[in-house]
Amino acid sequence: MENCDCTQYINSILIRCGGVLLPDEKNISVLLKYAGDKLMINPGRILSYGKREFVLNEDVGPLFKCSKCGEQKLVINSLCGTCKASQKGKFKSQVVCRGCGFTEVSVKFITEWYKEFGFEFKGGSKKELGIKTLTDEGLK
Repeated sequence: MENCDCTQYINSILIRCGGVLLPDEKNISVLLKYAGDKLMINPGRILSYGKREFVLNEDVGPLFKCSKCGEQKLVINSLCGTCKASQKGKFKSQVVCRGCGFTEVSVKFITEWYKEFGFEFKGGSKKELGIKTLTDEGLK
């Protein structure tokens, strides 16, 4: 993904780092705080120090067929309003092929891309959809 100074992505990186440092810990708040402390980054005040750039190379969601190379390696990323690639919110998503390197930004939201590629969204509660999370029984 393009360079981004979005707190959400920074927190995601910190949680992943915390998971590496504390592999048995499941509470993401603990992971976020622990990694933030170790790296001397306070997620709540990250932007008060001025803009910083973090490069993310993250495959999120399903892979689709690339229109340029034909490989099933196309990733659709959502862009936040502060990402450089979004040009101050003008673009809402970015498609990136992990095979040939093709990249394109778009005014379409990520859900529009998913529907275009035939990815169906189901409605319903977590329980109805068979989704289980750590918060089902409350945080401990």
